[in-house]
Amino acid sequence: MSLRRQLLELGRMELWLWPRTMRSLARVLEPDERIEQVAYGGFDEHWGLICATDRRLLCLRHNVLFGTQFRQLAYGQVRRFACQTGKVFGQLEVSHAEGQWRLAAITNAEARGLAEAIRQRRDEPR
Repeated sequence: MSLRRQLLELGRMELWLWPRTMRSLARVLEPDERIEQVAYGGFDEHWGLICATDRRLLCLRHNVLFGTQFRQLAYGQVRRFACQTGKVFGQLEVSHAEGQWRLAAITNAEARGLAEAIRQRRDEPR
């Protein structure tokens, strides 16, 4: 399924406002990989996108000097994750062997949706 159709089904077509990000995401997705949740917000003092797919967590981080940087994390590598919500915005922290990802300035619904996707996939039998 195309990236455009997946985002349409998730109700996230506004993400096409960042065409460079969408081109980068299309390049890193495997042909039959499906996006389950997506959030765009502050990531490591830059803007970034975190996607929970049916196989892994993907992070695309933007840097003015170095362009788009791609990171991936298998659900089995997630040691701990935490979802924090406020009145409007929330954040998600994901700890793994190499460090931690922190996505802030996302809506509470995005934070909860990503946390639930991680929980479901991490707890699946391998």
